[in-house]
Amino acid sequence: MTTTTTTQPKSAVGGAFEAARSSMVGRMQASAERGRPEPGDIVQAAPRKSPAPARPKRERRRHPWALTTAEGVKDAAVLRSSACVDTAPAEICVVLRDRGVYLRPEATLYRILCKCGSEARERRRKVRHPQ
Repeated sequence: MTTTTTTQPKSAVGGAFEAARSSMVGRMQASAERGRPEPGDIVQAAPRKSPAPARPKRERRRHPWALTTAEGVKDAAVLRSSACVDTAPAEICVVLRDRGVYLRPEATLYRILCKCGSEARERRRKVRHPQ
């Protein structure tokens, strides 16, 4: 079985392509004819005539795991007790864990001390060099 395909001469195909190509309009010319800026030009939005409407301030919610004030006061009392007053929070955590008591993580103890005042400094007594 033989199949015959009808092909147009190359000159006819090429002529149709050239006719279609000549009738096409480029994007630059099309933009100019529509009265719009050329593609790629930066167009800025018009400035706002009135101020933006004020948004209502949302109240910040407490995290469900956040310490309550009573818990913070109780932990601060432990940190200020005579047994813990000269030790660092890391050491307090270790000593209390050895006794079977888990108070808070070390970072939380530092946060409690910062909230209470400027007690988050080095809490042990350091020997100063005599001058």
